[in-house]
Amino acid sequence: MDGQQKQEIVEYVEEWADGLDDGVTMLGDDWREYAEAIIGVTMTPRPAVVYSASAFIAALARDMECSHNDAVDFYSYNTERAVGYIPLSKNPPILVDAPWT
Repeated sequence: MDGQQKQEIVEYVEEWADGLDDGVTMLGDDWREYAEAIIGVTMTPRPAVVYSASAFIAALARDMECSHNDAVDFYSYNTERAVGYIPLSKNPPILVDAPWT
């Protein structure tokens, strides 16, 4: 994904999230760093940003400068598991297995 495509995703998600009453929770300290893993947004059953797990893991491996397996371990423990603890009232992200991304 080039910088222009990433910027378009960031702008779209920011505009979408600004229109929400309750906001949404996104992944990462600076969620823009993982914009290439965003595959969409949804309002059903609640507002949420939808991420490709495989694309997020690839971005983690790149940013952490680690192997794919280490990124998978980090994702499983620190991301996938943590999302389950975010209250639904905070509109946590949805993680999907999208191997085509």
